[in-house]
Amino acid sequence: MASFLPDTTCMIALVCSWHPDHPRSSAEIRRRLSRGEELVAAAPAVVEAFAVLTRFPPPYRIPPAEALFLLEANFMGDRRLISLSDSTYRSLLRESAGFGIAGGRIYDAIVVKCAVQAGVDALLTLNERHFKDLLQDRPELVVPAQRSA
Repeated sequence: MASFLPDTTCMIALVCSWHPDHPRSSAEIRRRLSRGEELVAAAPAVVEAFAVLTRFPPPYRIPPAEALFLLEANFMGDRRLISLSDSTYRSLLRESAGFGIAGGRIYDAIVVKCAVQAGVDALLTLNERHFKDLLQDRPELVVPAQRSA
């Protein structure tokens, strides 16, 4: 069965109907689910999504209990949630330092490592440039298409 892993940008856009990228994230995720693909979530991305949802400026800020509900309903529940082991974090940090990955890019590297560990076919993101040089051959990097009016 094919599988995919959305990054934090796609998660946020999916659960926030007011988000400018909601239509394209929602369409891509729904299309994949309707084809029977498995949605796999990276635990660090779910945690980051919770942080973002609960710190948006008013009126977009979502209370913690509601943010948890949205994340459980869409990305947790009975879905596969991928975490990294302590030894994987150690090797990831060593590899990242060796490649000069700095700052917030380490979080993207963590999501990539989760996607690779899970063996998903596609990593969905709205920030292609953040992931482009972090991926080798697998998984495929997919940016949900903008629908023309």
